[in-house]
Parts: sequence; C-alpha cells; structure tokens
Amino acid sequence: MFRKKITAYIFALFFAFTASNAHAQALEQLDLLISPGITFGTRNFYPNVGFGAPMLLNVDFAVHELLSLGAYGGLAYRKGTALGKFKAWNLGARASFHLWNFLDYRVAPNLMSEEIDVYVAIVSGFENSNYQDIYPSATTKFKRFVSGPIIGARWYFVDQIAVFGEAGYGPWGFFTLGVTGKLWLAQ
Repeated sequence: MFRKKITAYIFALFFAFTASNAHAQALEQLDLLISPGITFGTRNFYPNVGFGAPMLLNVDFAVHELLSLGAYGGLAYRKGTALGKFKAWNLGARASFHLWNFLDYRVAPNLMSEEIDVYVAIVSGFENSNYQDIYPSATTKFKRFVSGPIIGARWYFVDQIAVFGEAGYGPWGFFTLGVTGKLWLAQ
C-alpha cells in the first residue's frame, strides 16, 4: 500500500509541474527530464525472491541538444516469498547521447525529432542489497559498483509528456518502462 501511495504521489507531482509551452524538438538545451519507471528482467538479484519489479527514477539535464547528464535512484523490495525477502537501493549517474537529434541535424531533417527521442546512455553507480533467508535464518548483504550501456527511446504524445523504454545493462535490469515529464528551464 505504501508503494502505491508513493507511486501515485510521484506521478501527481510529475504532471503538476510539467510546462505547457510548445517545443521544436523532443530535447533541447536546458530541458530537465524526470522519468519514473519500473524495471523488468532484473539482474544480480537472488533467485529465491522471484521476478519483482523495482522502481527507478531518472533525472536528466540537457547540457546540449545532443547530450544530457543526470542521476538515477531506485528501490527494490520483495517480501513474503516462501524462501526469504529482499530489499535494495541504488544511486548513480548517467550520461546520454541523443542519437535521434544528431541524425535529424546531420543526416535527414524531418525525422519527427519533435516527438521522438532515441538515445544511448552509460550508467554508473552504487548498489546496496540485503537478502534474508528464512531457512536457515541468515542474512547476506552486497555492496557493489554497477555500470553498463543502455539504449532508450521516448515518444512525446504531448509536448511535455512522453512514454519511454530502455533496454540494456541498466541499474536494475535489462528493461525499463515508464513516463517522462519535461520541464523547460529557459524559454
């Protein structure tokens, strides 16, 4: 129940603070992207805790039309399995190269770059996890460095709100789905 309330609160804030001005491209310099999502195909987790769906929050700042830098954080919690429970959190940095804008500039204009944002990113951070067995009663803790490449895409169905998907060796798993809200810090 707590997780549902937190998720609803994040989405309410997300939609309340998105601006309504029109933009020429999906990503422009000084855009701030806030992207809550859910990860699937988890990796590095114990097999006894089940599939699960960790929550992830990405925040990206566009330093240029082709480059954004940001941070991510996530929470994973799985309780009530027959063999144990699992909880973890992670924090890290990400850098994204916005390939679709580059292709629109250099190769072929009019690639719908005002609606579509395809990007490749590198993520790097720290993960702290805790697994507790029921039989025998034991606790295992991991603290580790995680990093990897991802490829992602956003489709802006309105100027400031998009759905996104990412695939690759991301912070929690191999696939992430969610929504993105865009705030413009300069007009």
